[in-house]
Amino acid sequence: MKKTSICLFLIITSLSIFAQKPKPVTPAPDMPMDTTTKLITYTEVVQMPAANAQELFKRAKKWVYGFYKSPSSVIQTLDSTNYIFVGKTNIIMVKTLKDGTKSNNSFINYTITINLKDGKYRYKITNFNMKDASYHAVEKFATEKDPETLDWDNQMLRQTDDYIKDLIGKLKTTMSKPSNEVKNDNW
Repeated sequence: MKKTSICLFLIITSLSIFAQKPKPVTPAPDMPMDTTTKLITYTEVVQMPAANAQELFKRAKKWVYGFYKSPSSVIQTLDSTNYIFVGKTNIIMVKTLKDGTKSNNSFINYTITINLKDGKYRYKITNFNMKDASYHAVEKFATEKDPETLDWDNQMLRQTDDYIKDLIGKLKTTMSKPSNEVKNDNW
């Protein structure tokens, strides 16, 4: 009886020692979801009462050419008559491997549209898809339950959310300044 108890104790102890601790999962960000399309969509109408549509278009064009490394590959529409910009491009996803090295793993494509009117503009960033052997809607990552892929899915969502928030911040900063800022050349 005593030997059985000791053996049982050793077995239970050894199992608990070798049991794998679950790796903490990166939490998914709270991303805005369009209620109609059920797609992740960042959109806002920004009031700019002192600027007309033509001036806002110049500012948006300045932002496009300053933000993107290769604007000609991004621009789908740059319409100075109807004051609209449509661009399609991607975000490079960086995966940190177990040994700490970082690897460009995949791409998340998205579409950005900027509509401009007198006194306001609207941006809409949507149609997020992972470019792989085939395209995958990013929204599926938010519903993933497999613990093996959940952490990476959440990391991709986090990287996407951080990138888009940075993009929006830089867009708003550029749109708030006149397109023809005069530099003071005091010397």
